[in-house]
Amino acid sequence: DRDIRRMTLTGTYDFDKVTLTYLGHLAKAETEQFFDAIAVGDSTTGPFAFVGAESPFEDETDLQSHELRLASSGDNKVDWVVGGLYWREKVDFVDGSY
Repeated sequence: DRDIRRMTLTGTYDFDKVTLTYLGHLAKAETEQFFDAIAVGDSTTGPFAFVGAESPFEDETDLQSHELRLASSGDNKVDWVVGGLYWREKVDFVDGSY
């Protein structure tokens, strides 16, 4: 089961000789998984691969990123780009297996 929400924003402003660009991204994701294993093999044919294990997993992710770029217009002999990126991602994971 997954619930994912995303939002992005892109903005560009052209000056005469340079272009300023902003890229923003926000995301939130929640996932739930359940794995129910059964025994594979027995005491006469070999070791057990799984023995009646149940494995519920939950995951919650919060993400945000912001990028700012300043780039030359492309009309020069030498073109350039300078910028910065901020990225924050937090993940909470719960492993309920036994």
